[in-house]
Amino acid sequence: MAIASSVNVGAHLVDVSPLSTLGALCIANAAVSEDRKALFNKLMIWGLSMSVVGALVCWVFFGLL
Repeated sequence: MAIASSVNVGAHLVDVSPLSTLGALCIANAAVSEDRKALFNKLMIWGLSMSVVGALVCWVFFGLL
C-alpha cells in the first residue's frame, strides 16, 4: 500500500513539469511576451523540487508513521 500511495503522490506533485502534458500545454499557451525558455526552466525546477518534496512526504507518512 505504501508503494502505491507513493507513486500516486509523486504523480500528482510533478503534474506541471514541462515534460508532462500539462506543462507542455502551459508552455505552448504562454503569451507572446513570455520568455518560453525561462518558463520551461521554472517549470523544470518546480517539477524536480516537487519530486524531492514528494519523496520526503512519503518517507515521513509511510516510513516513520
